[in-house]
Amino acid sequence: MSILYNLFGKILFVIYSVVGSYGLAIIIFSILAKVLQYPLTKKQMESSRIMKAMGPELDEIKKKYKTNKNKMNEAMFKLYDKYNYSPTSGCLPLLIQFPIIIGLFTVIREPAKYVFSAAQFANVDMSFLWIPD
Repeated sequence: MSILYNLFGKILFVIYSVVGSYGLAIIIFSILAKVLQYPLTKKQMESSRIMKAMGPELDEIKKKYKTNKNKMNEAMFKLYDKYNYSPTSGCLPLLIQFPIIIGLFTVIREPAKYVFSAAQFANVDMSFLWIPD
């Protein structure tokens, strides 16, 4: 994860160098990260929508085959094929996004370690608008 932290720290430093405000750099960096993660979020939302549409049919299958697990699984996979749904499509994007979110949080929490050198950090104004550090 250290590689990810250092990469995010460098990106945040470049944004800070351009805008000159650490608070504004964090906001821009967060928006940029959210925009880059949008395709994964969209896929996750589509998967959730499909699962919601399949809900009544899944409940019916579970009631019908509650004693026969093999038949239930077979019927569920047929339903998945009918809706063109992959059972892993809901959680896989989340597993990709999670390290990115943790990386962003860590870099923002420890700017002296990942964003600035010790000499630079002493001169950085961490206030934002009317909010002091």
